[in-house]
Amino acid sequence: MIVMNLPMINIQKLESQTETLFQALNEFGFFYIKNHGVSQENIKELKKISYQFFNESEEFKQQISMNKSGTAWRGYFSLGTELTSGYPDQKEGIYFGQENEQNGLPLHGKNLWPKDVRYKRFKNIVTQHMSEMKQLGEIILSTIAVSLGLPNNYFSQRFSNDPTTLFRIFNYPKVESKGDWGVQEHTDMGFLTILMQDECSGLEVKKIDGTWFEAPPIKDTLIINIGDMLELWTGGIFRATPHRVKNTENQNRLSFPYFYDPNWETNLAPIPEKLLSEEVLKFRKSSFKRAWDGIDLSQLSQDLTYGEFVWDKVRKVFPHIKS
Repeated sequence: MIVMNLPMINIQKLESQTETLFQALNEFGFFYIKNHGVSQENIKELKKISYQFFNESEEFKQQISMNKSGTAWRGYFSLGTELTSGYPDQKEGIYFGQENEQNGLPLHGKNLWPKDVRYKRFKNIVTQHMSEMKQLGEIILSTIAVSLGLPNNYFSQRFSNDPTTLFRIFNYPKVESKGDWGVQEHTDMGFLTILMQDECSGLEVKKIDGTWFEAPPIKDTLIINIGDMLELWTGGIFRATPHRVKNTENQNRLSFPYFYDPNWETNLAPIPEKLLSEEVLKFRKSSFKRAWDGIDLSQLSQDLTYGEFVWDKVRKVFPHIKS
Protein backbone atom coordinates (compact mmCIF):
# COMPACT_ATOMS: atom_id res chain seq x y z
CA MET A 1 0.00 0.00 0.00
CA ILE A 2 1.30 3.46 -0.94
CA VAL A 3 1.79 6.06 1.77
CA MET A 4 1.33 9.54 0.30
CA ASN A 5 1.99 12.89 1.89
CA LEU A 6 -1.40 14.53 2.35
CA PRO A 7 -1.19 18.29 2.88
CA MET A 8 -0.42 19.37 6.45
CA ILE A 9 -2.06 22.65 7.51
CA ASN A 10 -1.24 24.62 10.63
CA ILE A 11 -4.63 25.51 12.06
CA GLN A 12 -3.15 28.54 13.83
CA LYS A 13 -2.16 29.96 10.44
CA LEU A 14 -5.21 28.76 8.55
CA GLU A 15 -6.23 32.16 7.19
CA SER A 16 -2.91 32.44 5.35
CA GLN A 17 -3.23 28.97 3.84
CA THR A 18 -6.45 29.25 1.87
CA GLU A 19 -4.67 28.41 -1.40
CA THR A 20 -3.23 25.23 0.14
CA LEU A 21 -6.65 24.39 1.55
CA PHE A 22 -8.32 24.83 -1.85
CA GLN A 23 -5.75 22.56 -3.51
CA ALA A 24 -6.09 19.92 -0.78
CA LEU A 25 -9.89 19.77 -1.09
CA ASN A 26 -9.83 19.84 -4.88
CA GLU A 27 -7.18 17.16 -5.31
CA PHE A 28 -7.59 14.91 -2.25
CA GLY A 29 -10.63 15.90 -0.19
CA PHE A 30 -8.37 15.15 2.80
CA PHE A 31 -5.67 16.94 4.77
CA TYR A 32 -3.98 16.85 8.18
CA ILE A 33 -4.08 19.69 10.68
CA LYS A 34 -1.61 20.46 13.46
CA ASN A 35 -1.61 22.91 16.36
CA HIS A 36 -5.37 22.39 16.55
CA GLY A 37 -5.64 23.33 20.23
CA VAL A 38 -7.85 20.40 21.24
CA SER A 39 -7.16 19.39 24.87
CA GLN A 40 -4.51 16.65 24.89
CA GLU A 41 -5.47 15.75 28.45
CA ASN A 42 -9.09 15.21 27.46
CA ILE A 43 -8.01 13.21 24.40
CA LYS A 44 -5.96 10.96 26.68
CA GLU A 45 -8.97 10.43 28.97
CA LEU A 46 -11.26 9.80 25.98
CA LYS A 47 -9.00 7.10 24.58
CA LYS A 48 -8.57 5.44 27.98
CA ILE A 49 -12.28 5.25 28.79
CA SER A 50 -13.10 4.11 25.24
CA TYR A 51 -10.64 1.21 25.42
CA GLN A 52 -12.19 0.33 28.77
CA PHE A 53 -15.73 0.33 27.38
CA PHE A 54 -14.98 -1.87 24.38
CA ASN A 55 -13.27 -4.39 26.67
CA GLU A 56 -16.52 -4.83 28.60
CA SER A 57 -18.82 -7.79 28.02
CA GLU A 58 -21.39 -7.63 25.22
CA GLU A 59 -24.12 -7.69 27.87
CA PHE A 60 -22.65 -4.59 29.53
CA LYS A 61 -22.31 -2.70 26.25
CA GLN A 62 -25.87 -3.56 25.22
CA GLN A 63 -27.15 -1.61 28.24
CA ILE A 64 -26.83 1.47 26.00
CA SER A 65 -27.91 -0.31 22.82
CA MET A 66 -28.84 1.88 19.86
CA ASN A 67 -32.13 -0.03 19.74
CA LYS A 68 -33.18 1.88 22.87
CA SER A 69 -32.82 5.29 21.21
CA GLY A 70 -35.10 4.80 18.20
CA THR A 71 -34.69 7.44 15.52
CA ALA A 72 -32.36 9.51 17.73
CA TRP A 73 -29.63 7.17 16.40
CA ARG A 74 -27.59 7.18 19.62
CA GLY A 75 -25.89 4.46 21.62
CA TYR A 76 -23.92 1.25 21.09
CA PHE A 77 -24.02 -1.09 18.11
CA SER A 78 -22.25 -4.43 17.98
CA LEU A 79 -19.85 -5.93 15.46
CA GLY A 80 -21.34 -6.50 12.01
CA THR A 81 -24.65 -4.66 12.53
CA GLU A 82 -23.75 -1.49 10.57
CA LEU A 83 -23.78 -1.83 6.79
CA THR A 84 -21.68 0.03 4.21
CA SER A 85 -22.66 -0.53 0.58
CA GLY A 86 -24.76 -3.44 1.83
CA TYR A 87 -21.87 -5.24 3.53
CA PRO A 88 -21.54 -5.65 7.33
CA ASP A 89 -18.73 -3.53 8.79
CA GLN A 90 -16.17 -5.28 10.96
CA LYS A 91 -16.43 -2.70 13.72
CA GLU A 92 -18.46 -1.83 16.79
CA GLY A 93 -19.14 1.63 18.09
CA ILE A 94 -21.03 4.25 20.07
CA TYR A 95 -22.95 7.12 18.49
CA PHE A 96 -23.44 10.51 20.16
CA GLY A 97 -25.04 13.76 19.07
CA GLN A 98 -25.96 17.20 20.30
CA GLU A 99 -28.05 16.76 23.46
CA ASN A 100 -31.54 18.15 22.77
CA GLU A 101 -35.17 17.41 23.44
CA GLN A 102 -36.77 14.74 21.26
CA ASN A 103 -38.95 16.74 18.86
CA GLY A 104 -39.83 14.04 16.38
CA LEU A 105 -36.91 14.73 14.07
CA PRO A 106 -34.56 11.82 13.35
CA LEU A 107 -31.04 12.21 14.82
CA HIS A 108 -32.43 14.49 17.55
CA GLY A 109 -32.75 13.45 21.17
CA LYS A 110 -30.69 12.35 24.17
CA ASN A 111 -27.46 10.40 24.30
CA LEU A 112 -27.19 7.09 26.15
CA TRP A 113 -24.56 6.78 28.90
CA PRO A 114 -23.35 3.78 30.95
CA LYS A 115 -24.74 3.97 34.47
CA ASP A 116 -21.82 2.14 36.07
CA VAL A 117 -19.89 4.37 38.52
CA ARG A 118 -16.66 3.64 36.61
CA TYR A 119 -18.08 5.71 33.74
CA LYS A 120 -19.22 8.72 35.77
CA ARG A 121 -16.86 11.01 33.78
CA PHE A 122 -17.75 9.59 30.38
CA LYS A 123 -20.40 12.22 29.62
CA ASN A 124 -18.15 15.13 30.61
CA ILE A 125 -15.22 13.79 28.56
CA VAL A 126 -17.33 13.27 25.42
CA THR A 127 -19.20 16.56 25.82
CA GLN A 128 -15.95 18.54 26.14
CA HIS A 129 -14.49 16.83 23.08
CA MET A 130 -17.61 17.54 21.02
CA SER A 131 -17.57 21.20 22.10
CA GLU A 132 -13.94 21.60 21.04
CA MET A 133 -14.59 19.82 17.74
CA LYS A 134 -17.52 22.14 17.02
CA GLN A 135 -15.33 25.21 17.56
CA LEU A 136 -12.75 23.72 15.21
CA GLY A 137 -15.46 22.97 12.64
CA GLU A 138 -16.64 26.58 12.71
CA ILE A 139 -13.11 27.84 12.02
CA ILE A 140 -12.60 25.46 9.10
CA LEU A 141 -16.08 26.23 7.74
CA SER A 142 -15.33 29.93 7.40
CA THR A 143 -11.91 29.29 5.84
CA ILE A 144 -13.39 26.93 3.24
CA ALA A 145 -15.71 29.76 2.20
CA VAL A 146 -12.77 32.18 1.86
CA SER A 147 -10.82 29.62 -0.21
CA LEU A 148 -13.69 29.72 -2.71
CA GLY A 149 -13.58 33.52 -2.84
CA LEU A 150 -16.75 33.84 -0.76
CA PRO A 151 -17.38 35.87 2.42
CA ASN A 152 -16.19 33.99 5.50
CA ASN A 153 -19.79 33.71 6.79
CA TYR A 154 -21.23 32.40 3.50
CA PHE A 155 -22.12 28.94 4.85
CA SER A 156 -23.34 30.22 8.22
CA GLN A 157 -27.04 30.29 7.27
CA ARG A 158 -26.87 26.61 6.35
CA PHE A 159 -25.56 25.80 9.83
CA SER A 160 -27.36 28.44 11.91
CA ASN A 161 -29.18 27.63 15.16
CA ASP A 162 -28.95 23.85 14.98
CA PRO A 163 -26.12 22.32 12.92
CA THR A 164 -26.16 18.54 12.75
CA THR A 165 -23.22 17.49 14.92
CA LEU A 166 -22.45 13.82 15.43
CA PHE A 167 -19.60 12.09 17.24
CA ARG A 168 -18.72 8.42 17.02
CA ILE A 169 -16.24 6.14 18.73
CA PHE A 170 -15.35 3.07 16.66
CA ASN A 171 -13.47 -0.06 17.64
CA TYR A 172 -11.99 -2.13 14.81
CA PRO A 173 -10.86 -5.60 15.86
CA LYS A 174 -7.98 -7.16 13.94
CA VAL A 175 -9.42 -8.71 10.76
CA GLU A 176 -9.21 -12.46 10.40
CA SER A 177 -9.17 -12.65 6.61
CA LYS A 178 -8.14 -10.45 3.67
CA GLY A 179 -11.77 -9.88 2.70
CA ASP A 180 -12.81 -8.43 6.05
CA TRP A 181 -13.07 -4.65 5.88
CA GLY A 182 -13.65 -2.58 8.98
CA VAL A 183 -15.56 -0.23 6.67
CA GLN A 184 -16.05 -0.71 2.94
CA GLU A 185 -15.40 2.04 0.41
CA HIS A 186 -17.68 5.04 1.02
CA THR A 187 -17.89 8.82 1.20
CA ASP A 188 -19.19 10.71 4.23
CA MET A 189 -22.73 12.07 3.97
CA GLY A 190 -22.32 15.59 5.27
CA PHE A 191 -20.07 18.63 5.09
CA LEU A 192 -16.98 18.13 7.24
CA THR A 193 -15.40 15.25 9.19
CA ILE A 194 -12.75 15.79 11.85
CA LEU A 195 -11.01 12.51 12.63
CA MET A 196 -8.86 11.56 15.57
CA GLN A 197 -7.08 8.21 15.26
CA ASP A 198 -5.22 6.11 17.82
CA GLU A 199 -1.74 4.81 17.04
CA CYS A 200 -2.89 2.04 14.66
CA SER A 201 -2.96 2.45 10.88
CA GLY A 202 -5.85 1.29 8.75
CA LEU A 203 -7.39 4.30 6.98
CA GLU A 204 -7.03 4.24 3.18
CA VAL A 205 -7.96 7.02 0.73
CA LYS A 206 -8.74 6.66 -2.98
CA LYS A 207 -6.92 8.80 -5.54
CA ILE A 208 -8.64 10.19 -8.63
CA ASP A 209 -6.92 7.50 -10.74
CA GLY A 210 -8.52 4.76 -8.62
CA THR A 211 -5.44 3.69 -6.66
CA TRP A 212 -5.44 3.64 -2.86
CA PHE A 213 -2.99 5.09 -0.36
CA GLU A 214 -2.67 5.06 3.42
CA ALA A 215 -3.46 8.00 5.68
CA PRO A 216 -1.66 6.86 8.85
CA PRO A 217 -1.94 8.50 12.27
CA ILE A 218 0.59 11.29 12.85
CA LYS A 219 1.24 12.32 16.44
CA ASP A 220 -0.67 15.40 17.65
CA THR A 221 -2.58 15.85 14.38
CA LEU A 222 -6.15 15.37 13.20
CA ILE A 223 -7.39 14.42 9.74
CA ILE A 224 -10.00 16.54 7.97
CA ASN A 225 -12.09 15.29 5.08
CA ILE A 226 -15.20 16.61 3.37
CA GLY A 227 -18.47 14.90 2.56
CA ASP A 228 -21.17 14.75 -0.07
CA MET A 229 -22.71 18.12 0.82
CA LEU A 230 -19.61 20.17 0.10
CA GLU A 231 -19.02 18.31 -3.17
CA LEU A 232 -22.64 18.94 -4.13
CA TRP A 233 -22.66 22.61 -3.11
CA THR A 234 -19.40 23.35 -4.95
CA GLY A 235 -20.47 21.47 -8.07
CA GLY A 236 -17.61 19.01 -7.70
CA ILE A 237 -14.91 21.66 -7.23
CA PHE A 238 -14.14 19.95 -3.92
CA ARG A 239 -14.11 16.15 -3.68
CA ALA A 240 -15.89 13.92 -1.21
CA THR A 241 -13.22 11.27 -1.56
CA PRO A 242 -13.94 7.56 -1.10
CA HIS A 243 -12.11 5.97 1.81
CA ARG A 244 -12.14 2.66 3.68
CA VAL A 245 -10.67 1.03 6.78
CA LYS A 246 -8.96 -2.28 7.45
CA ASN A 247 -7.19 -3.00 10.72
CA THR A 248 -4.19 -5.22 10.01
CA GLU A 249 -2.50 -4.55 13.36
CA ASN A 250 -2.22 -7.15 16.10
CA GLN A 251 -4.45 -5.09 18.38
CA ASN A 252 -7.78 -3.30 18.28
CA ARG A 253 -7.90 0.05 16.49
CA LEU A 254 -9.91 2.99 17.78
CA SER A 255 -11.02 5.99 15.74
CA PHE A 256 -13.00 9.05 16.79
CA PRO A 257 -14.75 10.83 13.89
CA TYR A 258 -16.70 14.03 14.54
CA PHE A 259 -19.15 15.21 11.87
CA TYR A 260 -19.91 18.92 11.51
CA ASP A 261 -22.87 19.11 9.16
CA PRO A 262 -25.63 21.49 8.03
CA ASN A 263 -28.93 22.36 9.63
CA TRP A 264 -31.52 19.61 9.21
CA GLU A 265 -33.83 21.83 7.14
CA THR A 266 -31.16 23.20 4.78
CA ASN A 267 -31.87 22.52 1.11
CA LEU A 268 -29.38 21.05 -1.34
CA ALA A 269 -29.09 24.07 -3.66
CA PRO A 270 -25.47 24.52 -4.83
CA ILE A 271 -23.50 27.75 -4.63
CA PRO A 272 -24.73 30.04 -7.44
CA GLU A 273 -22.13 30.24 -10.21
CA LYS A 274 -22.36 34.04 -10.27
CA LEU A 275 -20.73 34.12 -6.82
CA LEU A 276 -17.64 32.21 -7.97
CA SER A 277 -14.72 33.53 -10.00
CA GLU A 278 -13.73 32.12 -13.39
CA GLU A 279 -10.55 30.77 -11.77
CA VAL A 280 -12.64 28.73 -9.32
CA LEU A 281 -15.36 27.75 -11.82
CA LYS A 282 -12.88 26.04 -14.14
CA PHE A 283 -12.78 23.18 -11.60
CA ARG A 284 -16.56 22.77 -11.61
CA LYS A 285 -18.06 19.56 -13.05
CA SER A 286 -21.35 19.13 -14.90
CA SER A 287 -21.84 15.66 -13.42
CA PHE A 288 -20.16 13.73 -10.63
CA LYS A 289 -21.43 10.19 -10.52
CA ARG A 290 -19.65 8.00 -7.98
CA ALA A 291 -18.52 4.54 -9.00
CA TRP A 292 -18.83 3.11 -5.50
CA ASP A 293 -22.60 3.64 -5.13
CA GLY A 294 -23.75 4.79 -8.57
CA ILE A 295 -25.26 8.04 -7.26
CA ASP A 296 -24.88 11.23 -9.30
CA LEU A 297 -25.01 14.01 -6.71
CA SER A 298 -25.71 16.59 -9.41
CA GLN A 299 -29.07 14.91 -10.10
CA LEU A 300 -30.41 15.24 -6.55
CA SER A 301 -33.46 17.50 -6.24
CA GLN A 302 -32.68 20.93 -4.81
CA ASP A 303 -36.02 20.72 -2.98
CA LEU A 304 -34.62 17.86 -0.91
CA THR A 305 -33.46 18.88 2.56
CA TYR A 306 -30.22 17.78 4.13
CA GLY A 307 -32.21 15.89 6.77
CA GLU A 308 -34.16 13.94 4.14
CA PHE A 309 -30.93 13.10 2.29
CA VAL A 310 -29.19 11.90 5.45
CA TRP A 311 -32.10 9.97 6.90
CA ASP A 312 -32.47 7.99 3.68
CA LYS A 313 -28.77 7.08 3.95
CA VAL A 314 -29.02 6.19 7.64
CA ARG A 315 -31.79 3.67 7.01
CA LYS A 316 -29.53 1.91 4.51
CA VAL A 317 -26.66 1.84 7.00
CA PHE A 318 -28.86 0.57 9.84
CA PRO A 319 -31.83 -1.12 8.13
CA HIS A 320 -33.16 -2.39 11.48
CA ILE A 321 -33.45 1.11 12.99
CA LYS A 322 -36.93 2.03 14.22
CA SER A 323 -38.49 4.69 12.02
